[in-house]
Amino acid sequence: MTVRKELTGGWVELRSAEDLTEREARKLRAAARAAFEAAAKALAEGLDESDPATWGAIEDDENGATPFELYQDSLIATFVVSWSWEGSPADAADLLPAKTFADLVAACNDINSEATPDFGVDGATDPKVPTDG
Repeated sequence: MTVRKELTGGWVELRSAEDLTEREARKLRAAARAAFEAAAKALAEGLDESDPATWGAIEDDENGATPFELYQDSLIATFVVSWSWEGSPADAADLLPAKTFADLVAACNDINSEATPDFGVDGATDPKVPTDG
């Protein structure tokens, strides 16, 4: 199943969370973990988003991409089935206008969130533990 989303300047057709294979889900979780780990490390090293002098705390890979960009690329490669722009999503997504790119990543991330189990306290339930709610 797919869903079509209108974005600034065009449209995109996205796969649904139900269509995600376990292999794809694992790759996305690994990319997300890498981004979270990089963020935690950068903050521990004094990253201040308003101070460019601290931006070096975010390390790029050998191709100049940050873990955050690699996660975004993984989302787009996994969920975009087709779109109205020229080129393949994997090769041309970073050529989109910045707002359109951000909206595309947000749409993909929303779908990924549907497919990701909630491992946090709010998502944990134990039938042997009584709750008030």
